[in-house]
Amino acid sequence: MSAMALIAPALIAGNLPRAVAQERERDKLIVASWNLEWFYDDHPGDNYTELAKEQSAPSAEAWAWKRDTVAAAIAKMKPDLLALQEIENQQVLYYLTQRLKSNHGLSYRIAYVQGHDYFTEQDVAVLYRQDAIEVGRWEGTLEDARNQSLSSVNKHMFAKFYVGQGEQRQVLTLVNLHLRARAEQAERRARQARQLNVWLRRLPPEQRQRLIVLGDFNTEHQFGATVATPSELDVLRSGETENDADDLLDLHQWIAADARATHLSGGQFDRLLVSPALARREAAESGPVLESVRVGKEFCVRGTPDRSHWEQSAYWTIPNDERDVSDHYPLIATFRFR
Repeated sequence: MSAMALIAPALIAGNLPRAVAQERERDKLIVASWNLEWFYDDHPGDNYTELAKEQSAPSAEAWAWKRDTVAAAIAKMKPDLLALQEIENQQVLYYLTQRLKSNHGLSYRIAYVQGHDYFTEQDVAVLYRQDAIEVGRWEGTLEDARNQSLSSVNKHMFAKFYVGQGEQRQVLTLVNLHLRARAEQAERRARQARQLNVWLRRLPPEQRQRLIVLGDFNTEHQFGATVATPSELDVLRSGETENDADDLLDLHQWIAADARATHLSGGQFDRLLVSPALARREAAESGPVLESVRVGKEFCVRGTPDRSHWEQSAYWTIPNDERDVSDHYPLIATFRFR
């Protein structure tokens, strides 16, 4: 496998506090993805680019609102694994988890590896209530760098978790992504997807059996629409191979057509892809199997949906009780163990 930056398992693994373990349904696993839209505190002194400084919360009060409102939404969702995008750094996640604990009695741990987006300074992360085994990011080889059909994925991370109890205990691999934005970058996203496939093919077969790839793909592709050339989702799902038996499944297929939008613009930018074993109820093997999937718009929209968040300065002029938490809506999947 290509070079990886790893966090030592001993630093992040361990048993959850008894009260937290008891509050979860042992036969259920909730996995979610949510782009928090510039989850930056009000201290721009640790930011380097003008863009990152401009997108920071404009005041301590604004940051407190964002942090506490996100915590309240997560507390209602209660995911076991929550993939997050547009995170400033690990520090803001620490304050978020402290609010989850003090205000809502929920204990989450942080899986975070700094990425390579030096323009926006955004990163991805996972909050989790499972036992983590390994957390890191993949790096391309020199051969990958010379391959013009591939492109670097500067905002991604992978993590392996134990899920389930007793005989149902298994290893789940989760890959959290934030691909290049904007419609004109579709070809760049396809090259990023090919690089991801190179990495995924290096996983041992048993890990590919329990694999979730999720996040903000920034795809312009509406599920079910016919396209002339393969989208980044098609490339990522299939690896452009003829064998479709191990193609990742896009869970948008189980969401009603009028409820698939994950962004205030109506876009379906965020996706949750899984290995077939996680979605096929007729399969014989034991483990987590998809029960339901939905877009949690109600966790994000406050009052009436905001019209636009394109200008961060305008965003903060919206009254607190009307301002939506993010321009993205969380995508939530529930799995049951059998």
